[in-house]
Amino acid sequence: MGSSESKIEDFNEEYYGLQKKIKDVEWEYILFEIISLENLPKEFLGLDNPDPTIKLEAIGGSVDLPITPPPNECQFVTRWDAKTPVWNELGFVAYGKGQVEKVKIKIMDDNKILKDTLLLEKEVPIPKDIGKWSDEMVLKEKDLTIKFKMRRDTKPVQNEDAYKNMDLKEIKFNVNGKVGHETGIQASLKYHQAESNTKAVMYFPGLVDTFRHPHLLDLFSSEGFDFYSLDPHGCGRTAKYLKDPRYAHDVPEQNFDAYIKDIDKTIEFMKKSKDYDSVLVYAHSTGAPIFLNYYLNKRENDNSIAKYFDAVIMNGPFLDFGGDATDGIGSSCNEFILESILTRLPFFASKNLNATSADKNEFKMFRAKRWILYNTPVDSSIICSTNITLNYMKAVTKVHRHLNKSIKKDKGHVVGFDELPCLFMSSKGDTILTHKESLGRATGLFENPEIHQLQHNFHDVCLSDTKELNEIPLEIIRDWLKKTFPANDDKKKEVEYDC
Repeated sequence: MGSSESKIEDFNEEYYGLQKKIKDVEWEYILFEIISLENLPKEFLGLDNPDPTIKLEAIGGSVDLPITPPPNECQFVTRWDAKTPVWNELGFVAYGKGQVEKVKIKIMDDNKILKDTLLLEKEVPIPKDIGKWSDEMVLKEKDLTIKFKMRRDTKPVQNEDAYKNMDLKEIKFNVNGKVGHETGIQASLKYHQAESNTKAVMYFPGLVDTFRHPHLLDLFSSEGFDFYSLDPHGCGRTAKYLKDPRYAHDVPEQNFDAYIKDIDKTIEFMKKSKDYDSVLVYAHSTGAPIFLNYYLNKRENDNSIAKYFDAVIMNGPFLDFGGDATDGIGSSCNEFILESILTRLPFFASKNLNATSADKNEFKMFRAKRWILYNTPVDSSIICSTNITLNYMKAVTKVHRHLNKSIKKDKGHVVGFDELPCLFMSSKGDTILTHKESLGRATGLFENPEIHQLQHNFHDVCLSDTKELNEIPLEIIRDWLKKTFPANDDKKKEVEYDC
């Protein structure tokens, strides 16, 4: 083994070794649903509405892991100039089992420049019951009133056995690119087939994401679909082949054309496996622009390949930057800087900067939370911190601009209903993207999409904080599949894909 490959393995062992430490904690967690916050005091001599935020702390629940922010703390998104603020996202605090008896709740008026004004600070006991929501609870400070519910749990939504029972097979493709081992770059395709299935799903995961949805696989299998999940090179579970896993989804080519060969090889494998009656695309977050870039490219240059797909599900699709989503880019101002300056000006065109940088020895609570809730395999997931690079941002904005130009050029719908019927799902509780911005572009792209906006679901609506929340989109998908792929539809494909 060469010295460079040895260094890669040493670094990856350190990086993934840290991830494994999250399993050493016997986790307990509490979910919070804010029902209402009323009678907030005015600010600035009673002339302006306040800017409320809510902070939670599981008292005494620290863990010996480098997670930022600490898992026993949570802060809801500030609602600016809000007389009657609404929070659709669920709060979450986690700690070692049995460590915590009380939770501190603080309501603040966020004063941007000056010190925040404390409006309420009280402690409440944790729920006695496990795995169920408490009755509505009420706290008051003068006229200010907050109503909320809590749910304590010691078990994840999904356990490790569920992933083993998926029984996914894997093949790897060597493709050309600019990252990974010197000996070649690998894309990973995991799949599940049943002899009786006549349809297929092609799954495109999000940024630094991978397929981790046994419940979704069960749904599609029960509806007669084989399942194929592609992690393109440098993404998701293929990050372990990179020199530095923190650069997962870096896209040094600054263009999602870099993944065209990965998708070509996936389709080649699928066609050799079976002559499917129908092929459905399921795209989450960044998976949406990756697929749409491929689809529109093939429709223009080789329409026979574009016709391979029969319908599409968009789950929290990254079709526009969520300017005001706090776990996204944070503000409309940041969105303007990214789209109009950093990804356009010649000075930055040849540079690769980190929009956010990652220390190799830390977790981000945003990803740690999903692991605590879902116990995903640590050797094929990214839980530790990763860099969000300008290369990636450039690749995304190129697709966004192309989509926008296509919408304006067609003055109607870029993709007709008879071409690709679309199911669009997003959530008010999404803190990465916003439903309004993504939907605005989706309705210009797709003719008459079926639209569902959920309330408390996560950015990935099928990977939400409770099993009950997941059941909502699963039922939507099940109903849509029956309408879109009737049981008596036994039409065969009329085109062949020559790889």
